[in-house]
Amino acid sequence: MANYTSTQWDVQTPALPSNLRFDYDVYSHRMMADISTTGVKGVQAVGDVEVSATMTVLWINVLVFIVLMASYELLSRVLPSVYAGRRFSNENDHFPIRIFPTIFPLGWVPQVARISWPDVLKTGGLDAYMFLRYIRMCLMITTVSGFWGSVVLFPTFATGGGGAEGWYFLSMANIPTGSLRLWVPTTFMWFLTFFVFYLMNEEYKHYLELRMDYLVGSGKEDSSDSQHLYSLVVDNIPHQLRSDEALFKYFEELFPDNVFSASVVMNIPDLEYLCARRQRVLQRLEKSIAIHEATGKRARHVVGRKRIKFFGIETLPINPLGG
Repeated sequence: MANYTSTQWDVQTPALPSNLRFDYDVYSHRMMADISTTGVKGVQAVGDVEVSATMTVLWINVLVFIVLMASYELLSRVLPSVYAGRRFSNENDHFPIRIFPTIFPLGWVPQVARISWPDVLKTGGLDAYMFLRYIRMCLMITTVSGFWGSVVLFPTFATGGGGAEGWYFLSMANIPTGSLRLWVPTTFMWFLTFFVFYLMNEEYKHYLELRMDYLVGSGKEDSSDSQHLYSLVVDNIPHQLRSDEALFKYFEELFPDNVFSASVVMNIPDLEYLCARRQRVLQRLEKSIAIHEATGKRARHVVGRKRIKFFGIETLPINPLGG
């Protein structure tokens, strides 16, 4: 009968065949050796990232940045119509922002930095405005987290006394298990999460205000720009009204002098297919006439022969084996 008051239990190893007992003993010794050296079988100590490897990655990113900025500076001067197309359009007189070209590299940066957010919204539109606001929000998150991480987390990790070396000296790996210092990064992540949620909430509220202003048409100098706010979609139009003029006259009789325009958009796939086929036949006929005028040979219409199209140019019917 087992003795339940004893603190040591004897467990009998299950009987194994003679041909497997040796392999089992060898495997058990190797497993115990791995656990005694690493703590968990097969888990090796994490190697520290060398300073040279980090600096190499840093210099590669710096080089890529220089190449991209130099390419932009060069191409923007060689192809100004691509990178500053509005400068050459007639709408340039209505823009409140003027970016003057300079001979110095990155000379446009101070001019862009002085542009106010309302001017960006007026000239760039809501999509570009919100995209730039998103980049600004990401910059604020990384700047705040980086600054307070250097001020709060780095000293906490560096004085943790965990025996870590290299870059891990400034990480949580330098804090011993069960230390009260672990509450510092935990509390830091809580505050950082609240800060990120706060910024996102403020941006969403700002976007909602701008969206409502856009829908009500505020700030529109031209009334035609807000015409979409008063447009309607009408389905199942009768056959006798399926034209722009007929539909316009019908609504004009219902609402005199209050109809801006009427456009009919029909779903006619069969007619579109026949029109495309007619256009294809017309192009083939014109090509046959051109070949006849140039060579004197009259083309034949061969039913069932395939054609190949390259860059919108269609070949003559394929004639296999000279048949």
